[in-house]
Parts: sequence; C-alpha cells; structure tokens
Amino acid sequence: MRKIHAIITGVSVVVIVIVIVTGVNANSLLRDILTTQRESIVDATIVVPPLEFVYYPITPPSGSNDCKIQGTFSAEGGNDDIRVFIVDQFGFNGLKNGETFNAYFSTPQQVGGNIDVNVPCDKTIYLVYDNSFSIITSKTVTVKADFEYVR
Repeated sequence: MRKIHAIITGVSVVVIVIVIVTGVNANSLLRDILTTQRESIVDATIVVPPLEFVYYPITPPSGSNDCKIQGTFSAEGGNDDIRVFIVDQFGFNGLKNGETFNAYFSTPQQVGGNIDVNVPCDKTIYLVYDNSFSIITSKTVTVKADFEYVR
C-alpha cells in the first residue's frame, strides 16, 4: 500500500512540474493521464467465409466519454479485399437483413486500411468485417482494433 501511495505521489509531482514548466491545462492533462482507457477489441488473423461477415460487439462501460475505435486491417484471398463497417444495433440489423443502413465508419471493398473513428458511448457498437459480396472466396484478414474511452 505504501508503494502505491509513493508511486501516486511521484506521478502527481511529475504532472505538476510538467504543468508549471509547459503551461499545459492541468485539467486536460490529468484527465488524459488518469482516466483514458484502452481495450483490445481484436488482435488476430480471422477468416471471413464467402457470403458472410464476422463481427465484434463493443459495449462501452456506463459513464464513458470520448469513445473511439482505432485500428488497422489487411485482407488476402480472392481479390484481396474486404469491407469494414462500424455500426450501431440499427445498422447491424440492416446489414444482416441486406437493407440500407447508416454507419459510423465504412469502407468499399479494399485490401486494407486504417480505422480511426469516434463512436457513441451510450449504445452497443459493432465492428464488422464483411465478405458478403464474395460468392466463392474466403478472406483472411489480419486485424488489430482497440476501443478507447475516457472514464
């Protein structure tokens, strides 16, 4: 317990010195240092069968703010392309039913790319890797995606 108290005191002193020396807004700095959380959504190579999609639901913890999804992806197989969507429940239902839907993030069929998007903190969000356009070929997708929020 003493060790933790000493570490917290030391970090506090360092933060205060940085604030004094640099003139940084103390509230902003402390909020970013002490409360930003980052959780892995997926860090793997996944296989998305033809005419299907693979999805990852993300439910932000209660009281979360400034929610964001960041990551990278690259696809192999067939034309080496995949579509990526970030949607809420309504968008996910539309995607599943082949209907028009709104997305917070979407890509056309592409080999790979980056994800960096702010999302709502008050509802479940789905990160979707979509291969429903491919009739024959599975896609192997290397994925790293994280969910970040302030609490």
